[in-house]
Amino acid sequence: MRVSPEAVKIPDNLMRSRIDDRKYEELKRSITRFGLIQPVAVRKVGKVYELIAGYRRIKAFIDLKIEWIPVTILKGDDLRVEGMKMAENNDREDVNPIDEGEYLAGLIVKHGMNQKELAAVMHKSEAYISQRLGTAKWMSKIRELVRDGDLNFSVARELQTIKDIEKREYYLNHTVLRGAAPSLVREWARQANDETAREEVEQAGGGAELIRTSDTVAMVHCDHCAEDMPAMGSSGTLGCQYCKATIDDPGYHDYMRRAKAEWIRAGEEMEAAARGEVSEKGLQKTAMDSEEVAHPGEEG
Repeated sequence: MRVSPEAVKIPDNLMRSRIDDRKYEELKRSITRFGLIQPVAVRKVGKVYELIAGYRRIKAFIDLKIEWIPVTILKGDDLRVEGMKMAENNDREDVNPIDEGEYLAGLIVKHGMNQKELAAVMHKSEAYISQRLGTAKWMSKIRELVRDGDLNFSVARELQTIKDIEKREYYLNHTVLRGAAPSLVREWARQANDETAREEVEQAGGGAELIRTSDTVAMVHCDHCAEDMPAMGSSGTLGCQYCKATIDDPGYHDYMRRAKAEWIRAGEEMEAAARGEVSEKGLQKTAMDSEEVAHPGEEG
């Protein structure tokens, strides 16, 4: 069947926001030379034919002033039609992930679906849908580079995990100028986030050594027991929940005074032993005395 290309209604929610000029010119040359090999897909809505797939081909026929265009009429409800659009666009030419994310977000709003339902309609995994929707929160510069095809999606996703904006900008500019694989950018992001977490600890007034970062917070050593603890919100002396609870114990300060005195005495006597001023037997007794000063939480 053939219809006038100008009579086909173009839907508002096109998946592509931009058309590659070079590929579009190639398409027009192909149509001029060979005709349209693949008809556009439409559906009948009342007395109007609504486009399902083939926007570039419709546009090319209008630009080339060709009177009729071959069409294939498909049937289906709105959600089935959206699934057809997704499949056709992905099969013919990769849609950039930014446009795809905006398109999918529009479907969620329009049809009141959640991500799981949308994934089923689109025949995609929930992770795939989540990743595309997540691009809406990306830095605008990263989004535009991906949209223009100047930045790989996987690389962009790793860059976006860098929490500090200035560091993210730095590594983004380096990547655009020189290129980088996703695995390398992932390592950059880890190092940048470790550095940011260390700066947060220092600004909070803690002197603890930074050991690693998680997806949400920096992890540091507790100043008392050396166990891992979140750094965020810490100030002054860093203590884990267990040690803080112990510190609140009335007997804790007496314990600390006795322990400190014993540690100082043991240290002085060990230094004296090194100078030959204390016998080995006396040194052993000092060590045993020091070990008897137990942590209050470990007694009994």
